[in-house]
Amino acid sequence: MQYQILGGAFPAVVCRLADGEQMVTERGSMLWMTPNVEMETSGGGIGKMFSRAFAGESMMRNTYTARGEGMVAFGSSFPGKILALDIAPVGPEQTSDEHKATIFAKDSRFPYHIELTRELIDAAERAGIQYEVDVFTPGYGTDCDPALQAGYDVRHAAIGHGCLASHGYERTHIDSLREMYGLMKAYALGE
Repeated sequence: MQYQILGGAFPAVVCRLADGEQMVTERGSMLWMTPNVEMETSGGGIGKMFSRAFAGESMMRNTYTARGEGMVAFGSSFPGKILALDIAPVGPEQTSDEHKATIFAKDSRFPYHIELTRELIDAAERAGIQYEVDVFTPGYGTDCDPALQAGYDVRHAAIGHGCLASHGYERTHIDSLREMYGLMKAYALGE
């Protein structure tokens, strides 16, 4: 069997099977398969099904068999990467600036993924984006936090526009919005 991992935010693995080759997976992850691949679903008996269920696994298993060379693609039900877009509060203990984009290094719950954070910094520098790197505590979190609290192992980062005040009358400068947009564009397009 040969395989290739594709994609970024929602990765997939494409497996190439030789004639007669089989693979066994849990339910719910198959994206597509070529017509010459057969799929059979089984539980393996009531005892095996319950032991898998108690272990937190799927009770049913899928067996894919190639009849000639074939391919099967499997995907994740959860992203491999999360980039949260948030506000970056400006305050006496913050380095955020209401004229710049902010790249979050850490919030009150978790540090952000160092490699993804560095990719954002590199994108900002390549594109000439004005930015600050900041740490937000206490009590501040982004949309990345629930995924981490649920136990998902994802590359996560956050960026924001400098914002003075929150929860009511929010004030920011168009420069900060422009820099954040430039950062998102530079990162997404690899500029």
